[in-house]
Amino acid sequence: MAKVIDIEEVDLDEPTLLEGFPGVGLVGTIATQYLYNSMELEQVAKMESEDFPPVAVVHEGVVRLPVRLYRNEEHSLLLVVSELPIHPKMANDVAETLVDWSRENGVREIVSLAGVGTMETEGRIFGATTSEGLLDKLPEDVEVFGDGNISGISGSVMVESSLAGMDGICLLGETQVFAPDPRSAASVINVLNEMYGIDVDTEELMEQADQIESQMRGLAEQTKRTHEEGETEAPTPVMYG
Repeated sequence: MAKVIDIEEVDLDEPTLLEGFPGVGLVGTIATQYLYNSMELEQVAKMESEDFPPVAVVHEGVVRLPVRLYRNEEHSLLLVVSELPIHPKMANDVAETLVDWSRENGVREIVSLAGVGTMETEGRIFGATTSEGLLDKLPEDVEVFGDGNISGISGSVMVESSLAGMDGICLLGETQVFAPDPRSAASVINVLNEMYGIDVDTEELMEQADQIESQMRGLAEQTKRTHEEGETEAPTPVMYG
């Protein structure tokens, strides 16, 4: 069973939580890692579970758990950064744990960042929310995700948010299935800039797109296998920046 271990008090006024677990195109993962590298953040918690595969993420020589939670005081944001593909059998437990922790810490809304595979390459961003009223919060250039399914951990987070009576928004970047897609991640960040005024410049992300695609290919393949075959082997930890 998943649990969140607090490191510091959140101490934010009705924060918004952004999560980007590995999924289609690694859109959420790339977006949250880029936000991590671009904003002033302080770690406030970490998540662990007996069902997580045995892996420790190492960044610049320091071992960290593969699911970490950070805060940004300036914009009253919480950020979930993870290099761990969540097995479908663990998705509901992880989502419920995250939503319960969010509610206990006064989170106003949860925003899931993910990808959606399409046959198009127009770079569109789709949006879905836990209530009809929240649709008005989506910028004009975000297309409402009319009908379909949001699979994996992001879908579970949206469902658990709805069950808990919390506001939930899912931003889905159009992508080519499981290949790493930093360009789609940049488009998602641009929407966040418009919605929350965080003003993160995505120019460097676009410049690094080819490098990031190469570096994160292993994690993308592991994420695909986790979703398709139900594997629980340790993912290939990849950091960039």
